Amino acid sequence: MALAEYFSREANNGVKPINFGVDKVPEMAYFKDLIDSVNKNVVKISSVNVDLDVTVNEYFKELNKKPSEILHTDEEEEELVGAEAQAPDSDDEDSDDDHEFQPYAFDEDDMEDSDDDPTIAKRERITTPVYIKDLLAYLNDDTNLDKVEVALRTGSELIQRKANFGRELKFHAVELATTLAGLRLVSEDDDELENTKSLLNLRLEMLATLVACEPFTVPSHLSALLVTGDYSLMQRMVILSAVTLGAKYLSEGQRTGADKTLASKQLPPALHDKFANARPDPQSRTAALEAFNMKQLEDVTLEAQRELTNTTAERAQDELIGGAKMLKLSSTLRKQREGVNATTSTTNLYAKLAAKYFFFPLLNQFIRLTASQGPRITSGAGNYNELFLAHYIKSLALLVHYAYPTSTELEEMSDELVRLVLSQRTHAMAQEGAVQEALYTAVLTVLHANSGERIATRWAREVCMEIRAWLEDTWESVTDPRVRGLAASALYQIAEIGRTWERRLVGEMMALENDGGREIKLM
Repeated sequence: MALAEYFSREANNGVKPINFGVDKVPEMAYFKDLIDSVNKNVVKISSVNVDLDVTVNEYFKELNKKPSEILHTDEEEEELVGAEAQAPDSDDEDSDDDHEFQPYAFDEDDMEDSDDDPTIAKRERITTPVYIKDLLAYLNDDTNLDKVEVALRTGSELIQRKANFGRELKFHAVELATTLAGLRLVSEDDDELENTKSLLNLRLEMLATLVACEPFTVPSHLSALLVTGDYSLMQRMVILSAVTLGAKYLSEGQRTGADKTLASKQLPPALHDKFANARPDPQSRTAALEAFNMKQLEDVTLEAQRELTNTTAERAQDELIGGAKMLKLSSTLRKQREGVNATTSTTNLYAKLAAKYFFFPLLNQFIRLTASQGPRITSGAGNYNELFLAHYIKSLALLVHYAYPTSTELEEMSDELVRLVLSQRTHAMAQEGAVQEALYTAVLTVLHANSGERIATRWAREVCMEIRAWLEDTWESVTDPRVRGLAASALYQIAEIGRTWERRLVGEMMALENDGGREIKLM
């Protein structure tokens, strides 16, 4: 009640204060005295606000005054004069140095955003494509080479993922193959030569992966591009290599190739810097890129040649040495020692598709090329030369080799390969080394993929007589020992077939004599 009467008096709202009429009660008098004593020691809020407003206003007025308007008292002036008198005199040199260093004026333009500067290159983060249509968009973007590089580095993995999921890859496979085949990656800057080689390798790997993942459409389409497309020699080499490598991946039960870069010794630092930093002329640079494009096919060709000649070399060595037979290693142990990976797949997926989707489409385009360019492809106006012809023949030979031994059409493909060798053997007689090696490889492929009985029965005249006579006329003139070894191996195998199936070949010889043909020695 005492508090209620107090607050009603202090409110000052024009209302009569409350009075309970209990002033005579002792307790009431006590509480009123207590409230009055406390009220004397409390500052009212309104007075505090007024004091604060006055103090703040006076502070800002003093702050806004100019230095010249600040008045010092006499005591302050005396203190300032005394401080100046006690300060040590500074050297003249220090004062001169202070005048030498003038502060720079602060440019307000520096506060602007530096992103507006056109001289600063803006490199936005390029995301990895997750769809085939995005991959195509990256490859077709001529204004952003970084996108092309990202597409090439991630394309093979994306193609493998899409091959196992949905129909997106099948829908875009032909367009993607055309884009990759026509992609131009040659830079005019010599400093970018190594990067160009890396991109060329990625492009070939990506195209070969596409061939392996879509074998029903991509190989035949790429074969057609060899004739119908307007491509350079380098691009045609890539197409041939991609079809061949894709067939190899399928025959091994995989859809991409592993990085098989071999370690090699490096020159001393001085010599390495000298040759690594050398700037090649444009012609040698182009030749280097063309050789690099052929490198992967050359590697798999050498691997196939070793496989085709190993058995023959062992038998020839046994005959030359004579006496007891030497202890021979199993093929598995020999492959382990040579660093050849063991085959993990028992099913050759490529063998079922080799003839219809790989070999014959590529062979048909070869026939079209020879028909349009005459008997020799090398007579073309710059688009076809000896290297291209050798590359083509090696590709056809390897396509037959990878189909062995489970393909049901080995005989038909071998028949066409024999005709090809007979039609192009004039190149070897003209001592064109690359074509010579390719033809020797094709002959070895036919001998390896077919039994001696089949060769003696079906190609007695072509292989055991005409090709053998051609080998005898040309192999001694070969300067490269490795290529000469291929010819010698082919001659040895043909001679062995003649000795084994001599009686069957006698009838063919008699028929040739009746037709006016020359007699060929079989033993």
